[in-house]
Amino acid sequence: MLDHFTIDDFIILISLRGKIYEIIECLQILQLENIPTLSITDLKTNQLTSYATYNPYHQSLEIVKRSGNDWIPNM
Repeated sequence: MLDHFTIDDFIILISLRGKIYEIIECLQILQLENIPTLSITDLKTNQLTSYATYNPYHQSLEIVKRSGNDWIPNM
C-alpha cells in the first residue's frame, strides 16, 4: 500500500498516546519518501511525533472512567 503514496499525498494520523508500534516502520518509509504526514497526539513528544512532518498537539480530557464493565463520569 505504501508504494501508492506520493509527495502529493498528505497522511493524517491521530493517536491519544502516540504509541503506535504497528505503524512505526510505515512512518519511517513515508519519511524517507518525503511524503508529508500530520500527527495529532496528546501534549508530549512520542514516537509518532518524532516521525511526522507536522505535529499540532491537543490537550486530552478524560470525561469518563471505566470501572469494571461500567463507565463513570470523571468529575
